[in-house]
Amino acid sequence: MERIPESPASADLGRLTGFDPRRHAFRFPNRFVDVLFSGRLPPVVGRKVTWTGRGRCGGMAFSALDHLHAEAEVPPSTSEDFRTADGTSPGVPPDGHPLADHIRARQRRSMVTGWCGALNGIRYLTWSAMPTGWLIRLTRREVRRALASLDDGVPVVLGLVSVHSLRPSALGRNHQAVCHGYRRSPAGELELLLYDPNHPYDPCAPARSAVVLRRREGDAPSSPYQSGAPGSVPRPWRGFFVARYRPRPLPPTLR
Repeated sequence: MERIPESPASADLGRLTGFDPRRHAFRFPNRFVDVLFSGRLPPVVGRKVTWTGRGRCGGMAFSALDHLHAEAEVPPSTSEDFRTADGTSPGVPPDGHPLADHIRARQRRSMVTGWCGALNGIRYLTWSAMPTGWLIRLTRREVRRALASLDDGVPVVLGLVSVHSLRPSALGRNHQAVCHGYRRSPAGELELLLYDPNHPYDPCAPARSAVVLRRREGDAPSSPYQSGAPGSVPRPWRGFFVARYRPRPLPPTLR
């Protein structure tokens, strides 16, 4: 990624914000399935197509920050609380559950609806189409934006880009996560601390829930960044940006 700049705000080992995974990170994994589009392309005369999105990472990231701003803890529910007798449940709250509906609404706000969501969605489209060399240069700027916010004590949502495609249906392979701090590695390299909705917080093994985003070692021009929790297979990324986020009040049922 890059070395942390030597400045009064970042001359120590790093920064943490008020986002505490013990209080604000969900304890079930991101296994939602959504229908993003179902209809005919071209309209009326075209063939029927259905695009599904696996996960609501943006919704979980936005909802986690909503709980932080509301000074509320996320519900302590785990996957086991949502298991069905026949074992068909993916271990997440079903649609119609207040938490599932809030996360779904925040998912749409993260990259589709509203001014901020539309800008995030456009950014995913344009960044996914760009050559990786361009993303590396743009990501350096976004790193500075993230560090400035974290130095002010404000966590951010990162839009992580993995695909290189012009097809909107490929955007589901990109990702969103909460960046709530940073630190230096022993070699002085920057490591961003993430709450990744794909890695639920485990109070019995909190260290294994901690996800770190860093530059990949060696020559990896196609995917120069990676993130992962201890013991997991690192996931490669072409680049990332600070997503636009605005807090929203929690529904009364989640307070």
